[in-house]
Amino acid sequence: MTVRAPGLGVPQGNVRRRAARETAAPEAAASRFLLSLHVLGRSRRLYLHDHPKIEESLDAAQRSLHDALAGGGFLAVTVERGQVLFRGRALGDSRGEMKSLSEDLLRRGITAVVFDRETHAGELLSFAEVFENPPAADPARERSSVSAWQEWLAARRIAAIRVNQPVTETRADAMLPRILAAMLEQRVKLAPGETPPESSAEPGEAGLVSAFQLLDALVRILPAGSASSSDAAREAARELERALSAAERPAMLLLARIMDLHPPREGSGETLEVYFARLAEEMAVSFTVAEFRAGRLPVSAVRDFALRLGRAVAALPNIHHALLGQVQSWGHDSGAAEFELIFWSELSPKELNDALRSEEAWAVPTPILRALLEQANTTSGMRDARSALMAYSRCLASPDAAARQATAAGLSDLGDTLTRFWPEQLPEEFGRAILDALIAERQPAVAALLVSVVERLALAALSKSRYAEYEKVSQALARCPQSSDHDHLRLIERNLFEGEHWDTLVAGALERRPLDASLVRLLARDPDRLLECLTALLSPAQAESAGTALDALPAMVRLVRTIGDSAVQALVKRVFDKRIGRSTAAVKLLGSTRPQELLEALPQALPAWDWSIQDLAISELARNNVPGLALVLLQILPQAHLHVVPMIIDQLAADGDPACVPYLLEIAAGENERVTDLFIRIKAIEALGRMRAVEAALLLRTILRKRNGLSYAEPAGLRAAAEEALYQLEGRAPTARQSQDGEPAPSSNVTFARPRRYPRYPLESPWRARIAGPQPASARVNTISMGGASLQSSRRLQVGDSFPVEIKSGLRTIHSLAVVRNIQSDGSGIEFVHMASEDREKLRRILKGLSKD
Repeated sequence: MTVRAPGLGVPQGNVRRRAARETAAPEAAASRFLLSLHVLGRSRRLYLHDHPKIEESLDAAQRSLHDALAGGGFLAVTVERGQVLFRGRALGDSRGEMKSLSEDLLRRGITAVVFDRETHAGELLSFAEVFENPPAADPARERSSVSAWQEWLAARRIAAIRVNQPVTETRADAMLPRILAAMLEQRVKLAPGETPPESSAEPGEAGLVSAFQLLDALVRILPAGSASSSDAAREAARELERALSAAERPAMLLLARIMDLHPPREGSGETLEVYFARLAEEMAVSFTVAEFRAGRLPVSAVRDFALRLGRAVAALPNIHHALLGQVQSWGHDSGAAEFELIFWSELSPKELNDALRSEEAWAVPTPILRALLEQANTTSGMRDARSALMAYSRCLASPDAAARQATAAGLSDLGDTLTRFWPEQLPEEFGRAILDALIAERQPAVAALLVSVVERLALAALSKSRYAEYEKVSQALARCPQSSDHDHLRLIERNLFEGEHWDTLVAGALERRPLDASLVRLLARDPDRLLECLTALLSPAQAESAGTALDALPAMVRLVRTIGDSAVQALVKRVFDKRIGRSTAAVKLLGSTRPQELLEALPQALPAWDWSIQDLAISELARNNVPGLALVLLQILPQAHLHVVPMIIDQLAADGDPACVPYLLEIAAGENERVTDLFIRIKAIEALGRMRAVEAALLLRTILRKRNGLSYAEPAGLRAAAEEALYQLEGRAPTARQSQDGEPAPSSNVTFARPRRYPRYPLESPWRARIAGPQPASARVNTISMGGASLQSSRRLQVGDSFPVEIKSGLRTIHSLAVVRNIQSDGSGIEFVHMASEDREKLRRILKGLSKD
């Protein structure tokens, strides 16, 4: 008959899992120590005594020895040929390391080594000397005797290591627990008619500690009972009787029950100490599970119970460390946490689910929750995990500050495991519960933990482009009361839009996909900052990034249009900024988003701009064909830069507004004091011809006929332009040059759609060219005209780039200042915005020769 303590049932599956872990742990720890010791010996042989490698190897050996001694009072190994035996079994040797160690030890005459618990680092370092090559005067064969090794160890003051002194370890026989259980049963068996004492119904915590004391006495007595001396055996029997007499009845019931459930493991080489240490742990765990199932121990009290139990065992006098060392470690927080994990591993899945859905879910350790999430590979598993997390998060509303702190700490510890499922696979209520708890929390410690959880969830949503969830976090924080108690919440809200977080939002808005409404609202919170970021992208510090910035311009325009008036008004303000980078970016964005706003700001902003910004703004307005552009251009013409005036004149001619004819006549005649450049006068004459301005006929004839003595008063280039303009006014037969005038622009030039002003000449053999300036580059000209050329360059060009260019046609060189107007797959279209009269005349003659060919 077996006496069973009431309510003690342990799931056998969990017992088997822990048994496999505990069986492998001592052997693995012993293997790690022996290999670390071998490495230490080799380090001593290879390096000087003060080399860092020796200290590193010594630290590793000391740590591994501490782990190996955790399960007993000493570590004893036996050395045989090709293997090392621990607890009667050969240690695993998949890589041949144990074989090498055994050969090293046998060559030095070592067949057995014992390391006591008192072994310290100095003794390990001194003992590692044995792996050095033995001196010739001290052969290894002489060390094979016990006395020789004792002298060798004593000379190095090594007291806790024994060599060639095998220790007889008492093995736990399979019949031992049966015999002890039967004996304990007889001790507690009641006589007929005897009433059991009330205290024997349940063991209680005191009974558990008493059972530990009885187990401690048994582990000391039983090895003596196996001695060959009859006197020693009788003394051991008397000691056993005294120990049983002093033990309480519940303690004996509990110990009998555990011994019956957990016999020694067959073939494991388990010593009596190791077996009884396992019984002590099983007894504590079984008792705790039984108390929980009986409703006497809530899950929230498991850790406190472990702390009390560990401290009670530590207070016992003269405890056997190898037996109760593990239980004693539960008296500290780390040990109590380890006990909690063991306790939860013993519960059935139903018990675990019930606990996770209870009001005490906050007491469930974080590793249990993490395992639940990581193992949720099915739909039902994910549903259970969601329910568990929801119940867990509801504990944040508990009136108990300790429960709230434990819940917040658990959510914080889940870390990456939690963010892997948020927000796609977790309900919206989960995030709302955490946010509400953070806003309502008044305990600084709990609030600090919740801050880290909220920030992690928000950043997880941001990294996954879940902007709606990110917006909900910011909105919830923005709704918090404006008091000093909530300063930390406003700090979190600011952090959500600082640094790389803001850059991530902007980068998400510029991706090639539909704009998320939440993302637009997030960026619209601070239009000025958004535009500052877009400006930095449009004005990269590295020239290599300029192409990427140009590719992102359509996405920037889309974003500004979607945000609306707030972004547009901010752009209008930045148009007047004195910093070139800001005003340039504002012109690019405003010209593509609201060109009418740019046109209205043009008269006031243009005088302060660099000529490149003036050129960019006018070209953007011309490309968008903004109504009223001609009147504004006529208004700003006196203030425009000389390099921009030719483009304004061309645009006025394209619009054909008669109001600009008097001003063009003044420029063409050279009577405008500000605009006397020959290139601009030619542009004005060409504009008058395209407009069919009959008022210019007299001026054009004067330019053609006026002489100073025998020579003409005006340069040849100006007279040639006047002659062609007269052809257009009088409707006479056009020259070869004019035959192509007015042809529609090719489809490749749609980016800056303008009427073609000059015929284009494709070149059979490309001309060499060179781009000058801060970023010089070589180029080739494929097509050329009087107004510009198609250029292929080794440098990546952008629309609006300006630079001096030299074009080689044989031995002749043409110099010009050019601006990039469009980008095509076969080259970049450039416009000549200024050219000296000699170079223009040279180009005109070259093209005249091409037209004849």
